[in-house]
Amino acid sequence: MSSQDYGWGQVEPLYENSLSTTEKKLREKFVEEYMHDREPYAAALRCGFMSAFALEYSKRFMTEPYVRQLIKKHEESDGVDPRIERARNEKLVESILLKVAQDPHTRESAKVAACTRLSSIYGMDAAQKVKHDINHRGGVMMIPAIADVDEWERTARESQDSLMKHARDN
Repeated sequence: MSSQDYGWGQVEPLYENSLSTTEKKLREKFVEEYMHDREPYAAALRCGFMSAFALEYSKRFMTEPYVRQLIKKHEESDGVDPRIERARNEKLVESILLKVAQDPHTRESAKVAACTRLSSIYGMDAAQKVKHDINHRGGVMMIPAIADVDEWERTARESQDSLMKHARDN
């Protein structure tokens, strides 16, 4: 690792020390907001940046070692139930797809792809016929789907007799 590359786990000491208490608090608030939905731009807006500056600052913050370290600490200490995390991620995917589908500046092909995926998420896909081929080659007794117990026993006995006859003949 070079002297310039501190990765996600380390913050360059000179950089961290060059931040004032106010600058650190702003970045900590940014990370708190970022952790809600993993949207840097939205996090910057919630921190109070005007939309004209939010994109620029969100990009800048996401590249800063101090912010990256804070994000890593949050991710490691989250201790969130995986089911809750999955539900949150599913909601995030859904919200992003909705944004793409509704954005007037998005290409039509991207809108169609987003709408297709959303319809699948919402269960709006047409039912598909599934053909099942069952190839019974012996060795295992097939259990018929019969509601009457007497009928089931008779069918099972016939199947068992057939299986035994087949085993004797081979």
